[in-house]
Amino acid sequence: QFDMDVLWDGLCDIQIRVPKIKSNLGVRSIKLYGRMSVIFKPLTQELPCIAGITYTFINSPHISIDLTGLASIGEFSALDGTVKQALKDALDGMIVLPHRMAYKMDETCNI
Repeated sequence: QFDMDVLWDGLCDIQIRVPKIKSNLGVRSIKLYGRMSVIFKPLTQELPCIAGITYTFINSPHISIDLTGLASIGEFSALDGTVKQALKDALDGMIVLPHRMAYKMDETCNI
């Protein structure tokens, strides 16, 4: 088992056209930073010597999001907080302790 700091800087270009206001709402980038715990278990006698990997954030990661278009204007600044909270809630429910994600290296592994 080991813990590591994870910094993910995801550049993206997501644009949503809103016809009624004749403008776009968009996301330019999403950054995520937090401490992740990774566990290699169970160990095996055959290569790659690991049957499964489980991973989780120890605490809720910090999220930074860069909105574009109308979403970046002061009137819509509440949208920034709403999007961040939705992402945080989704991550917390999937991959923040006590929740974990698992990857089986061996199909017979029971993790």
